[in-house]
Amino acid sequence: MWWNRSLVSPARTRHVGRSFQPALSFDSCSDTDQGEGVSSDTLSPRRRPAQSPHHMHRLCQGQGSGTSVREHRLTVRSWASHQCQRKPQDMSRHQSGNAWIDLFNEIQEEELVDEHGDTWTLCFNYSLTNELTSEKRKEGWKMFEKPSYGSFTCSDCSHSWNSARICIVFHYRLRERAERGQVLIRPFRQQCRECTSKEYQTPRFNDDKIEEVLMILIGKIKKNCYHVEDPDERTPLGPPSTFRTTPHHKELCEACQQGICTKA
Repeated sequence: MWWNRSLVSPARTRHVGRSFQPALSFDSCSDTDQGEGVSSDTLSPRRRPAQSPHHMHRLCQGQGSGTSVREHRLTVRSWASHQCQRKPQDMSRHQSGNAWIDLFNEIQEEELVDEHGDTWTLCFNYSLTNELTSEKRKEGWKMFEKPSYGSFTCSDCSHSWNSARICIVFHYRLRERAERGQVLIRPFRQQCRECTSKEYQTPRFNDDKIEEVLMILIGKIKKNCYHVEDPDERTPLGPPSTFRTTPHHKELCEACQQGICTKA
């Protein structure tokens, strides 16, 4: 039985080797400060990769075609050659399905791994605050907080709203001996004002806003962990963007209720 070459188009075979998994993995955060589970609201759909020629060959057993053994072997060799030419960082990159984690992985490979040789990981932790205990400071943890623009959708009544005052708190540290760094993130939530539900809703952000916040975070890491001044940090970003949002209701804001939002 032969492998049906027509089942794998050239466009799909170009993406062989990239892993797009809907579930999140926090295996890299094995310390006691490991991130907590991420709400499904923070996940963004990702494409599933094309299967390798070997795998497609196994799937197509029993579905005969006119493809010769020679053609099949040439295709497999071409795919293997393409894999060998990929950069090591592309081979090891793990697509989690979460925009925050995936964008952070891409940025840190260029800004931190290539420049300083340390690998950093980002995990979610919904118990973070904007304060660090003396014990945490001794362990090397540092804190950064930033408000950003995002949107919410009520899980009960489906009401949607935007907010430019979504507080995001980061804790980060570099473990020099282990040659790795850790970042914990907590985006604060809000309640719906259109229904009686008291459940806090998780915010969603577009990729541009996520990248904007992460680049500022990377600048803080460079400055506080590697003592490298980030020139972009001193460059004015221009006038702030204007967004149409509803009035901020402090009584419905999780960060306001903890006394954090007004400080961000």
